[in-house]
Amino acid sequence: MRSSLFALGLIIVMGVGSPMVGAIGFPEEAISQQSTSEIDRAIAEGSRLFEEGSKESLRKAIGQVEKALELARSAKAKDKQALSLFFFGKALSGLRREL
Repeated sequence: MRSSLFALGLIIVMGVGSPMVGAIGFPEEAISQQSTSEIDRAIAEGSRLFEEGSKESLRKAIGQVEKALELARSAKAKDKQALSLFFFGKALSGLRREL
C-alpha cells in the first residue's frame, strides 16, 4: 500500500510541469524550470528514503521534503507546496509507526 501511494506520488511529481501550472491557474513565469526540477528532485529523494522504511531513512526523508517545501514556497509553486506537505505527512506518519 505504502509503495503504491509513493509510486502514484512520483507519477504526479513527474507529471506536474510548467504546462500544467498555467492550466490550473498559476502564472507560468512565476515558477522557473530550475527551481521546479530542484523541488522535484528533493521530493523524489524524500520518497525514495521513505520507501527504505528505517527510522534513519524516514528522518532523512522528512529533511528532503522540508527542503522541497522551502524551495516551493520561495518559488510560489503552490502545487509543489501541496505535494511537499503530502509527502511530509506520510513521512511523519511512517516515523510515528516506527517509534
